[in-house]
Amino acid sequence: MKRFFRWLYYTLPRRLNTRYLFSCRNYVFEVTYACNLNCSMCCYLQEIARKQGEIQKRTELTGNEIRDIVKQLPRKSNIAFTGGEPFVKKGFIDAVREAKQRGFSVTIGTNGVLLTPGLCAALVELRVDQIGLSLDGPREIHNQVRGKPNAFDGLVNGIRTLREARDTAGTRAPRIMVNAVILPKTYELLPETIRIMKEIGADTASIEAMDGSYERSASRLRDTIDPNISPMENVPRISAAPFRECLEKTFDVANGINLPLSVSPRGMTIADLVAYYQGDFNLAAWQCFVPWETCRISPYGDLFPCMNCRIGNVRDQSLYSLWTSPRYAAFRQLFKNGKTRPCCAGCCKLAKRR
Repeated sequence: MKRFFRWLYYTLPRRLNTRYLFSCRNYVFEVTYACNLNCSMCCYLQEIARKQGEIQKRTELTGNEIRDIVKQLPRKSNIAFTGGEPFVKKGFIDAVREAKQRGFSVTIGTNGVLLTPGLCAALVELRVDQIGLSLDGPREIHNQVRGKPNAFDGLVNGIRTLREARDTAGTRAPRIMVNAVILPKTYELLPETIRIMKEIGADTASIEAMDGSYERSASRLRDTIDPNISPMENVPRISAAPFRECLEKTFDVANGINLPLSVSPRGMTIADLVAYYQGDFNLAAWQCFVPWETCRISPYGDLFPCMNCRIGNVRDQSLYSLWTSPRYAAFRQLFKNGKTRPCCAGCCKLAKRR
């Protein structure tokens, strides 16, 4: 029944190639660009520096505005809240409460440093579905990448505090998922990083191919995009033989400690990862239906799809009118029938063709 519902809701409108769709049920909210860390790879920090603070001059959505947008979402919606660091946003927890009271699935991406006992108790009480965190390696490496000397200890303490809140309530929600992005300077530490994830309390783990694109962020919204520009030249290279050996060891470690380990993009094999970091990404092996299934909302209320193509603003138009607008329909035409374009390379939303 669920498969039929999904086919009716998403697949049929896509195959009919119509702009008249059912309401979107999958949302990513970029809650804020503010953050309590200073991560070296953060595209938002780079944009602030590049534009000399221009993106800070706009007014972000308030916590109440985010909550009001949540009220517009249809039944059985799925929401991912991310940032910046969502928990620095005043009133953010009220938006989460609104979402859970409406029965929505909620995932929150955080660096973990602000997971206090009171906040963790609230997240457990609200039955938030998943908390996503990142670990870059052992303490010294993680602190270096995150730009703060207490980042690692803050992450560890946050996870332990959340687990204690779960234990007190006798529940396993929220699930704790910890991710590691594969980088040249840290890939050799992946087996150790996986062990640390298990030790600090992760329920599941993932390793993620570095996305070389800077065109999937609302900080660079534009009216048109060129789908034929590939981000692969921005992906660093890693020597194939030692990388393959390290990946094999990483999966062996995960299996040995009984920690479920996934790869992003979904379906990527060890061979795919090795090829990717050699600059080889076979677009024909991948598909994507995100333009028909998901939309993103920036801290300023801009609605955009997977790429940074400006559709409109939720302060000016309803979600449904933006979702079914001619601009969104034109964007979908670039990727109709799940076709991938060079700009898609490395995107975490891709799925391997069967």
